[in-house]
Amino acid sequence: MSTYKIKRFEKVFNPKRLFSWKGMNFVMVNSVALEGDGCHICSKAEAELLEISHQLNCSREQERGSGPCRDVPLLPASAPVLLQHFPLYRRSDANCSGEDAAPLEERGIPFKERYDVLSREASQQGSMTPTEYALAKCYLPHEATVLATYCVAAGLLAVLLLVHSRLLPSPFLLGWNLLRKFKTT
Repeated sequence: MSTYKIKRFEKVFNPKRLFSWKGMNFVMVNSVALEGDGCHICSKAEAELLEISHQLNCSREQERGSGPCRDVPLLPASAPVLLQHFPLYRRSDANCSGEDAAPLEERGIPFKERYDVLSREASQQGSMTPTEYALAKCYLPHEATVLATYCVAAGLLAVLLLVHSRLLPSPFLLGWNLLRKFKTT
């Protein structure tokens, strides 16, 4: 991870770490930068997380005045949704189930911190409430579906290129010529 790669990501995606959409608060976390090793990128990510925590707490309290929440913009009163690309710490997949769960024989294999999952300490930085959590899964398409989509797209592109270069007659032009041929005057 480098500053260049982070800037490239932010150029394409929303650079805001905290945003609200349809009354829900979303927190984007660079989970790779949460290992606490003191690097420049890690320090910045931790500072952003503290600022987000402050803003969420101020919005929850909904108090204005001369205190530390005076200049903080209010957010909708909703529990935040954590968006990240690296899994939070857990010992193994032993408690996981569902169609995307690991095979039964692999569920008991322990994960390595900082390799398979975030470290225990880093995972505690992203916690939202001490008593509740929620999980939503976003399934990826099956590999066969992706390959079939690519093949269909490549086939259509080839046909379009052949029609454009006039090596293959256009089906629309062919239909028009047939209509003109049998047209009575």
